[in-house]
Amino acid sequence: MGACLRALARQTFPPDQFEVVVCDDGSTDATRAIVERFAQTAPFRLRLLRRRPDDVHGPGFARGDAWRACEGDVLLATDADCVPDPAWIAEAVAAVRERGEAVVFGATVAEDLLLFPHRAAAIGWGVTGNCAARRDVFQTHAFDPSFVGLYGEDADYFLRIERAGVRIARVPGMRVLHPVKVYGAKTLAYRAFSRKNEALLHKKHGGRAAPFFHPFFRAFGRTGVSPMFLAVVGFFLAAVLLIATVPLRLVLVLFAASAVMGGIWFLCWGYKTCIIFLPPDAPPVSVRERVRTLASLVLYMPCLLAARVYGSVRYHTWFV
Repeated sequence: MGACLRALARQTFPPDQFEVVVCDDGSTDATRAIVERFAQTAPFRLRLLRRRPDDVHGPGFARGDAWRACEGDVLLATDADCVPDPAWIAEAVAAVRERGEAVVFGATVAEDLLLFPHRAAAIGWGVTGNCAARRDVFQTHAFDPSFVGLYGEDADYFLRIERAGVRIARVPGMRVLHPVKVYGAKTLAYRAFSRKNEALLHKKHGGRAAPFFHPFFRAFGRTGVSPMFLAVVGFFLAAVLLIATVPLRLVLVLFAASAVMGGIWFLCWGYKTCIIFLPPDAPPVSVRERVRTLASLVLYMPCLLAARVYGSVRYHTWFV
């Protein structure tokens, strides 16, 4: 939270021409103290909204509260763990006011942890950690309360307003840094369980649920079966067949097919995030962080699949 507020204080846009509204979604950390302390010296107007601990439903509700409380004609959104570039507000305001765009989004620069040594820029369509819009757009269209938790509410929101005829444009100059995060077991489990919302997203929008996916991946999206699921099931069956002394050739074929499915999923994921390498002087991520995150990913995938199965049952659809 502190890094985000400091980045907003460094904006090139005049600080007397914008306000910052922070919505505390029932946090138990030092968010309130950080905001109140920063407000004493902030160059811009800073307000804190707090949701009751018994009224916490996820980021969509919190963003809705913040947007309704804003007074400007252009509304921007980012997350507490994001660090906007100095020109972030200026780029967004220029796109909306001067070029007449209704909704815009930018590039979220994520600190990559797994395979790539430098930061990668993820072009995040429909990511509410880096977007802006006219006041009437954000305040007219509400988040779907069916999405409880961390995932899917923003993609659903943008798909619905796009379907309503609202143009959504990309502004490359709107850059936000998303620093390295290594999740503990409890947080990782919660994030994985929140992916149950993918089933609801698929039920509402089908193959359109992720318009930033490669067109080839959309075919899987329409069936509700992802290449990742096929790869995991394939590797599992191959391991079982290997133990059961099935002819080695059949096992190798199944392993190869599973590897292809896994490769398709990874390439589609890479296309989804539009991985773009930054200059070599970008600070590298330590090997230790990459190993920890890779280990977390190994544990995350089974939890993710379990959450998708649960979501399919809960929302009466099929998405794995």
